[in-house]
Amino acid sequence: MSKEDIFKIKTIDPLIMKAERTRILSVLETLSLPAEIIEVGSSAIDGVIGKEDVDFLVRTVPDQFKKVCTVFDDYFDRDVNQLSNEQYQAYKVPSDIDISLQVTPEGSPYDHFEAFLAILRQNRATRDSYNQLKRDYDGEPMSQYREAKAAFIMEQLGRLC
Repeated sequence: MSKEDIFKIKTIDPLIMKAERTRILSVLETLSLPAEIIEVGSSAIDGVIGKEDVDFLVRTVPDQFKKVCTVFDDYFDRDVNQLSNEQYQAYKVPSDIDISLQVTPEGSPYDHFEAFLAILRQNRATRDSYNQLKRDYDGEPMSQYREAKAAFIMEQLGRLC
């Protein structure tokens, strides 16, 4: 198992994170995409620990999903370790840190990033539980971490209904 297959909590210099965030947003801006770009993931919420990666949600209107993916296919590599279907595609961005783009149409089953971030921002106990989940999976296979994380997110989102 390679180190990329392991979930590992990290701390990266905040200036490096900020510089990369700014660089990627600048690149995305030049592409003039028919999409909304939102930072999601642990770096988007104060107090959430993580592997110090930066994730962006690229939310399109449904009929523009394939167009955005076609544009991204010219600039970025698809993340073969993530889901890939007609409503979700992840991309890896060349960087010294882990940067990903998650593309999904508005209203799709995968368009839940902002709702989950809102829960984390509003509820310290949920944030603490999420951090504990990350600590529990530190050093464990990424696939197991992603499965536990997905279940946690779905449980939290289910409480909204």
